[in-house]
Formats: sequence, structure tokens, C-alpha cells
Amino acid sequence: MRARLTDKASRPNLTDVAKKAGVSPSTVSLVLAGKAKERYISDEVIQRVQQAAASLDYSPNMLVRSMQQGRANILCLYNAFRYRQSPTDQYTVGLFTATAIAAGDKGCNLLLFCDFSLPPEETYHTLKGGHSDGVILFAPRPDDPLLPYLRSSRLPTVLLNSEDEQNALSSIRDDVEDGMRQVALRLGELGHRKIAIFISSTSWNMDAQKRVTLLLQFLTESGISVPPEWIVTVQFDQDDLHKAVKHLMQGEDTPTALFCWHDHLGYMVVDSCAELGIDIPGTLSVIGYDGIAWPSRTPHTLASVHVDLVELGRQAVEILTTLVHDKELSPIIRTLPVHLKDGTTLAPPSTYRMGLI
Repeated sequence: MRARLTDKASRPNLTDVAKKAGVSPSTVSLVLAGKAKERYISDEVIQRVQQAAASLDYSPNMLVRSMQQGRANILCLYNAFRYRQSPTDQYTVGLFTATAIAAGDKGCNLLLFCDFSLPPEETYHTLKGGHSDGVILFAPRPDDPLLPYLRSSRLPTVLLNSEDEQNALSSIRDDVEDGMRQVALRLGELGHRKIAIFISSTSWNMDAQKRVTLLLQFLTESGISVPPEWIVTVQFDQDDLHKAVKHLMQGEDTPTALFCWHDHLGYMVVDSCAELGIDIPGTLSVIGYDGIAWPSRTPHTLASVHVDLVELGRQAVEILTTLVHDKELSPIIRTLPVHLKDGTTLAPPSTYRMGLI
């Protein structure tokens, strides 16, 4: 029966186990590391050490062991947004869960970094302090203060859903260029020429900026221009969004299609249209990005550029474990294919809406 420790603040160490087993600390270390046989340690000694460790409820110090073995079999995930996402945020929940499952498939645990109060240098040293073998940095901006430290470090690092402008760090992201090209081409194929864009007021992140910039570029190449007043920054709030949709669809000249920079915003727009009596997709087609079905008061499936979050997380882990095993490798840079699905919110504009009647 295991002995209870009277002082919970102290934990048994290697020396305690050695004394109880009547052997040296080095022998205990070899036995518990699984190296007893190669050092010709007898079965009787092995059994004594194991029994002593069990009776003392001894667990090896994983930080020390990782430094000795050069590997902890733990990967760290750091969210560069530096705040804890809402538990209802289906994007990060889906992506982080996929990353955790992929880590487990590789025989690793995933450590989620949660203390964002530390200054950049201290954060870096914590990441590099031996608790994990490498770091997956989620969605950093080009000016993220951790990037200079990581570029000059030997700590294996993968940028997830981002890329390093200096190509010094490995990365995996979705092919946003092709995704927005598909949106522009599909709208053109269906006959849409009057297109609006919604960006939420929190859209300071690079994803929103890049998606909108690319869409405008590809639409221009197709001979379609978007009036500045149809590029609308909205509050991420259903009441405010309701007012924005109502304002956009008033008057004689209104858009026939609306791109929302992510799916959550897109489903909120569809709900507002239902309340306002705006027919989707007869009066207005709506397209989002990410391929995530958010809760909605309508039966619609949003047209969206689908990103395989499971594959995104899997490849992030695959790249990182490859770098852990070979730190001399050049940066591995991958782009994940995406594809547009029409859903039930994308259709040709009616002849009335096109001004033909």
C-alpha cells in the first residue's frame, strides 16, 4: 500500500527512492528510465527499485527527464490573439481539437499556453524552457513580438494559419488566394455584378484584410468594381448587423450578392435577412469563409470557402514533429487547398435584380 506523504509540499526524489531500495541514485535513474537490462542490472534490483518508487508514490521530474533525453513528447500551442477564445467559437474549438488529436496520434501531449500577461522575452524563455519540444504559433501578425525570438532560436516552430514574411519559420495555412479567386469567379459565372462586402469591427486581423483585398483584386480583374460605400464595417452584434443589412438593401441600387469575411458573420446576415423579409438567395446571395455551420434560425447552409480544419491541425503537428526530429531542416512551408461550396445561399441574381425587366 502506498505511503501517504505527511508534507504535501514536498515530493519524494530520486535519493529517497535509492535509500528505500538500498541502491545508488544512478541505479534508480537507469531502472526508471528503462535502461536496466542494457546495464546488466539484476531483476531483483529492478523489482526493489520499482517497489520503492511505488510505495513512495514517486514520479520522475519530467522537466529534468526531458533535458536528459532531449525530448519531452509535449508540443505547445500558443494563440497569438492573446486571449482565450469563447467556448462557443467553433473555429478555434474545431482547429485546436484537431491539433490535440493529431498530437496524440503522434504520441505527444499538447500543452495549451494560457498566460498572456508575460512580456515577450519571458514568454519566449518559458516556451523554450524544456516543457515542450516545439511550439505551434496560431495566427501571428507580421509584427508579433515573439517572431524575432523564434526566428533566431533553435526551438522548432510552426506558424498555423499564418506565414513568416522572412521565410525563416515553417508554416501551414489555407490557400486564401485560391479561395477568394473561386469566390470572384463563381460570382461572375452566376452573373453577379453588384457585390457588397461586410467586415466586422473586430476585423483588425490579417485574415479579414487579406480576404477582402484579394476579392477586390480578383473582381477588378473580372471587370467588376465594388463601390466604397458597399464595403461596410459592422459591429459584431445582431441588432447592429440588422440595421446594416436594412440600410444596405434600401433604395433602388442595391447589391445582389454579399461576401462576409467569415461564416459566423454570414449566418448572422442570413438571420437578419429572414427577419427583414429579404429572400435568400433570390434577392441577395450570401457567401462566407471557413466552411463552418454556425447556429442559425433558418434552415440555410451558407455558401462558403471550405477549409479542412482537421487537415490543417494534422499538418501543423506533422511539420512540427518532423522539425523536432531534425532541427537542421530548412523551413517547411505548406498551403492547404480549399474549395467553394454553393450551399443554399448562392444563386444567379433574378432578372429583375439584374435590371433586365
